[in-house]
Amino acid sequence: MKFSQKHDPAEASEESSVGRRALLRLGTIATAMTGASAVSTLQSASASAAIGDLTSPPGYVPLTEKGAPLGVATLDGKSKVPAAMLPDLSGIYGRASAAEVYAANFGTIGDGQADDTNALRVALTSAAGKTLVVTQMHRITGSLAPSTLEPTNIVFRPGAGLIVDSDVVAIMHQGSAGAAIAVTGGSAAGSTTLTVADASVFTAGGYLVLKSADMLTDPARTTYRGMLARVTEKSGNILTLDNPVYRDMPTRPEVVPVILAPRVTVDGGDFSHTKPVGPTGFRSALLYFALALHPTVRGIDAHDLGGPGVLVSHVDGGSFSGNLTDLTNDPDNGHFGYGVNVGGTTRYFRVISGTARRVRHGFTTGHGGGPSVVNSVGDPFRNHVSSDFLVTEGRDAGLDTHAQGWGNIIEPNVDCCRIGIQDRAQFTIFSGGIVSGSTLYGANISSEATGTLIDGTNFVNTPTKAGSVIRAAGTTGVLKDVYIPLPPNAVPTVSGGGQVEVRGSSFVPGYNFSRPGTFGLLGKRGMSVSANTDLKQLIVGLLGLPAGGATPLNLNGGSLTAGNVDLAESSGSLMLKSPDGTRYRITVANGGAVTAIKI
Repeated sequence: MKFSQKHDPAEASEESSVGRRALLRLGTIATAMTGASAVSTLQSASASAAIGDLTSPPGYVPLTEKGAPLGVATLDGKSKVPAAMLPDLSGIYGRASAAEVYAANFGTIGDGQADDTNALRVALTSAAGKTLVVTQMHRITGSLAPSTLEPTNIVFRPGAGLIVDSDVVAIMHQGSAGAAIAVTGGSAAGSTTLTVADASVFTAGGYLVLKSADMLTDPARTTYRGMLARVTEKSGNILTLDNPVYRDMPTRPEVVPVILAPRVTVDGGDFSHTKPVGPTGFRSALLYFALALHPTVRGIDAHDLGGPGVLVSHVDGGSFSGNLTDLTNDPDNGHFGYGVNVGGTTRYFRVISGTARRVRHGFTTGHGGGPSVVNSVGDPFRNHVSSDFLVTEGRDAGLDTHAQGWGNIIEPNVDCCRIGIQDRAQFTIFSGGIVSGSTLYGANISSEATGTLIDGTNFVNTPTKAGSVIRAAGTTGVLKDVYIPLPPNAVPTVSGGGQVEVRGSSFVPGYNFSRPGTFGLLGKRGMSVSANTDLKQLIVGLLGLPAGGATPLNLNGGSLTAGNVDLAESSGSLMLKSPDGTRYRITVANGGAVTAIKI
């Protein structure tokens, strides 16, 4: 048996690494060109949509979310995430002391074969409020649970780690929850206070989970609306929250008082399952944090797992960095090899750096775990994935959200997968980054999604087999400053039945919609489009042309009908030409004014 196996998840030449970093930088530059925030982009939809019948439907972006300081995340003037939107709250959580406790002093064997579970549990108990130092490779058959009263550091020295030889969570850290209490007022979106039937159990600085019986749209699992909040003030039965309610919760709203477990840091270590595959293989997550404050996982090397690498649920803050390799993707046998799974009402969790290789999803959101009173509750809120986290050789979607999720921010760095990035949640922002090597879709905006923004992302060499670069079935979405350097007509660039608007300085050759009548094409700074006769119907919709009739647009004395629209290559605007060779440059200004100039 191998006790320690180090993986090189990059396995790429320095030359290719440099090339990918350059493309990531290009995405950042492209995003910064427009200098518009995500919310301002969505806000301008109604004003810009005055082209034919492309006006956005009512409620496209809830009024309570537009520009709200703590509503859906915005981008700053350089198209970066403002620090206030993803606060580093680690300073307010207790830290373990530097005093060291060595696991080897508690009767552990450390040969990777003897069962060291009980000895490590004793060592962890002694390390409460301190730093447990692990210097050997230990086999365990039960979960290790750090103190729920004091912060704890667990440091694995080089060559040390855990071999998990049972279907259990290796390190499990969970706080507690009380009984649900009825909310009598304040559960509407935008509210910063709640009136509850009994506030006696709440104190300023404590936490609660707000939940309701309103269900999320998730075909695979029953999940209810909810959010995690800290109480900043109490006056009678009125509780003031540190964040406004971000979605309406009208049906039987309740609050659950919760005590979040203190901070735990897992630093380094080699982790694996002895039985990661098959009908009887292990399915549990490696590391699990529920109802916890700022769990921190850094520098781990986890491989050959039958379940998720890291699962967090109802967590405030926290971060992950490390390498996740060979996580079993076998749903028929219950193996869901998610790299980092952020669930429940978790907020502000960050995936900082590392790799996910041969996993189902490098990152995903999901339903809540923890005690039954908060199980299957919540939208993970404004969590963040950095482009320093690379997903490669993935087996499904590289970076993903399930229906659970609100305002999460993902900077994609994906070089693989059936689908590069996938969104099924609400108001997700994909900011900058690069997606390459996808075989079906570069991006899939699912029908459950609303308000998706893909801003400044480069799609390179995707897809290579079938599908389209972007499948947009979601109810609303925006592509802004998107770069897709594909040969024209290779595959449809955008397909699906959703409403998607293309904005900014996007470069989208082979611009082809499988259901063009449902899409809008709006220009802020103009865009580049290559020749594609399949766009005729889109141009008809764009300019408000009646089918087969003359355009109401004055083309400097000429006329343009649906039957003679064609495209020519252009830069910064649309260029149309008729069969007699007459060309017109079409621009769409802010506010929706359309100009056609014969050239």
